[in-house]
Amino acid sequence: MSTATLLLNPIAFSIGAIKVHWYGLILGLAALVGLYLAIREGKRFGIPQDFFMDMLLLVFHQLLLERVFIM
Repeated sequence: MSTATLLLNPIAFSIGAIKVHWYGLILGLAALVGLYLAIREGKRFGIPQDFFMDMLLLVFHQLLLERVFIM
């Protein structure tokens, strides 16, 4: 009996020296879908769209700073 193995390169693509990993693409897509859903639900409760955009930027800013200080 033979087993099939899927060999997937962890790097989706690279632009010069910058390598974009698959998990980065998946997390980015999840953030955008979450933003869309939050904005859609926020309309029902009267929460302005800018609030969710500001929160997303704040989270990305914090993740970037965390990454810089860990290195």
